[in-house]
Amino acid sequence: MKRVLVCALDWGLGHATRCIPVVNELQRQGAEVFLASSGEAGKLLQLEFPQLVYHGLPGYRPRYANDGVMVITLAMQLRKFVHAIRLEHEEVEALAKNLRLDAVISDNRYGCFTTTAPSILITHQAQVRMPPGWGFLGTWVNHRLRTYIKRYDKLWVPDQPDSGLTNPFMDRHLPYSYVGWLSRFPSGQPAGEPVDLMIVLSGPEPQRSKLEEVILKQLQTYPGKALLVRGKPMEGQEYREGNIQIVSHLSTDQMEARIKSAGLLISRSGYSTVMDFIALEKRAVFIPTPQQPEQLWLATFLKRNGIAFCMDQQNFVLATALAQSSNYSGLGALKPVKGLLEKEISTLLS
Repeated sequence: MKRVLVCALDWGLGHATRCIPVVNELQRQGAEVFLASSGEAGKLLQLEFPQLVYHGLPGYRPRYANDGVMVITLAMQLRKFVHAIRLEHEEVEALAKNLRLDAVISDNRYGCFTTTAPSILITHQAQVRMPPGWGFLGTWVNHRLRTYIKRYDKLWVPDQPDSGLTNPFMDRHLPYSYVGWLSRFPSGQPAGEPVDLMIVLSGPEPQRSKLEEVILKQLQTYPGKALLVRGKPMEGQEYREGNIQIVSHLSTDQMEARIKSAGLLISRSGYSTVMDFIALEKRAVFIPTPQQPEQLWLATFLKRNGIAFCMDQQNFVLATALAQSSNYSGLGALKPVKGLLEKEISTLLS
């Protein structure tokens, strides 16, 4: 039995959710899996896999400004991030020795590799998009990124060839494979209680709370039945305000059932969220996190291709989103290629 450590980045929940199908497939192919993460991402993995051994890693704890340019805010925290990468690498090297690991799989944690076993990096961003006016920093940022990526034995890209959803690679000499769109919803769970509208919140503060405030205010006059999932796995709140149900967190099975029952979804345009909605063939409206170029680009790509409507957070109007959404085909227009992840895991464990 091969022993594999799976590590997830703690910026939002998306990196943890897309590790769920990886863990499931590793177990299906007979591997003994260990988990490592931090913050709410770690809490989500522990809730999903309570039977697996979990190891806490140093948290990145990114701080996002209420307003202003995100690039500057993150640049001021660069030393903190580099320190976290160094600490998590020390932790993983110790775990590799103590657990006698046969492989390490890291979703966007750049220090979670070991020199004693094959190390895989899952990323859809081998090239970082820069916000308007900051392109001059792109060369330096992506050069620094490649130095981290090259520490791994291989990249797994959570995409399929020629989809157009991910950035082209800057260095074609880096070994990589496409593992398909990684969704935590492959189980065929039956639909749950029907709702007209489901809002799925996630991502870093304070923007998560800001969007929650905007949407809750506009839901007060919404005539249909709605469900709002706050994306807070460390909390356990659940309550109703008229025809609106509000929950802090749903398990994977619960989330799948409720998404299937929803007429329309509203969420951030995080890459993992998009993959989940592709898997369930849903119609959606996306609201990119302010000052996150990758989310803005992805939402614009889907809108431009007639797949999903998008609006920015500052000017979001629920009535407009509902009216415009019917003009778009939905995420079911994107058809996944099957078997890519299974093949790569089989190769890793052989």
